[in-house]
Amino acid sequence: MRAVVLHPHPDMGGTRHDPVVTTLARALVGAHTFDFVSSDPRRAVDQTLTELGDGSVWLAGYSFGGGIASLIDDPRVRGWILVAPALAMVAPVIATDTRPKLVLAAERDAFFPPASLRELTAGWAATTHHEIAGADHFLRGHERDVAARAAAWVLQFAP
Repeated sequence: MRAVVLHPHPDMGGTRHDPVVTTLARALVGAHTFDFVSSDPRRAVDQTLTELGDGSVWLAGYSFGGGIASLIDDPRVRGWILVAPALAMVAPVIATDTRPKLVLAAERDAFFPPASLRELTAGWAATTHHEIAGADHFLRGHERDVAARAAAWVLQFAP
């Protein structure tokens, strides 16, 4: 399962070394991570498209990275894993796409609470929601749970 994992907002200290990103990348065997060169969404999308490489790929993003992932409907993407995604900051383009989507929401997320994410994704095609109990937006102490849920979800689509 080839994957590309996108990190939180670079202007807020987000990098590919974020614990959620690194744990998720380890769980999605062979995952690729990189650092955004800009916090501008258009530039981040362009950079991500370059990083996708050849062949099909799962696109995962945490926080800002989840928002950026929701802006990419490239045919190489097999599906999306959006972890505490910053959907309120962007205008997602994947809503009607029938490829699978997983939205993982942190129960106590002060920035993107589960109810808000459910509202923002209401009517999205092929979308599964899971809530990470007891977690806030930063998911400290819940990284393995996030990664395990994402990896198990992806495995159901294995050929």
